[in-house]
Amino acid sequence: MFKSTDGGASWKAIRNGVIRNSIYGLAIDQANPDIVYLGTENGVFKTTNGGASWNAAGSGLPGSRVNDLVINPSDTATIYAANDSGVYETVNSGANWTRVNVSGRAFSLALDPSNAGIIYVGMTGNGAFKSTDSGANWVAIKSGLTSSSVTTITPHLTNHDILYAGTGDGVAISGNGGASWSTSNAGLTNADVRSFVIAPSDPNTLYAGTTTQGALKSTNAGASWAAINTGLVDSFVQTLAVDPSNSSIAYAGSISGAFKTIDGGAHWNLIDNVLLDTSVFSLTIDPSNPNKLYASLFREGQSRLRMAAQAGPSLTTD
Repeated sequence: MFKSTDGGASWKAIRNGVIRNSIYGLAIDQANPDIVYLGTENGVFKTTNGGASWNAAGSGLPGSRVNDLVINPSDTATIYAANDSGVYETVNSGANWTRVNVSGRAFSLALDPSNAGIIYVGMTGNGAFKSTDSGANWVAIKSGLTSSSVTTITPHLTNHDILYAGTGDGVAISGNGGASWSTSNAGLTNADVRSFVIAPSDPNTLYAGTTTQGALKSTNAGASWAAINTGLVDSFVQTLAVDPSNSSIAYAGSISGAFKTIDGGAHWNLIDNVLLDTSVFSLTIDPSNPNKLYASLFREGQSRLRMAAQAGPSLTTD
């Protein structure tokens, strides 16, 4: 794991306690950004000092990987984890976890921005589910989905009836809270969408990462898509992040490194040559400080967690 506090200009390894753990998900406590949770192949890890040290925080989780994490913004002691065997909840900041009433390989999670009691989960092989009572009960929301694999699910930032799902068949959109879906693949060709972000400063601007078409962008709320791959080394984009105040600044993590654009995807630049040929699983911007960026990497049989502090092209290793 790497961390930058200057938008990517320089990076610091912050892997003490999580060496040789593949990292798939990351969540930052908005009330205290020094508290960060990691979803790994061996459960959840937590730091309370900005990544200087990490401790296991997965009591009650089964021994399978954690694919995603979300924190309730109004009660940051409550966290949900998408696990290979279902969805789990902690109400005490990771001290212990219990499974909520949905099982199967849970891959992605999202909370309604205006009501954290509404939870969405995307499943691998079983579509998507929704809870309106903090996970006590769930209903399937699959009508119109053409793929059973939902690898990312994202509520609109201002119109919470609108949902976006990244699936094995591209992008699906719901205008009624998941009751029904329709595909929105103009510009996408047989695309398996693995990552999806809405620009906080412009909710009509969307970025999608795919396994075969690289990165794509929509400026009309998903009605159509255009490839934005100039400068990207390969076509498998696993993770994306957008600056909260500038929709033209975005980061992409691929199986060949981490990249940054400052012109809305017209051009991408490798953040640092040290990251070349490194698989970047996740990129997360601290919502309270857009210059602070976390990246989880995998190379040569070892995973790493780093933080970058500003956007730029240099990186130091330890």
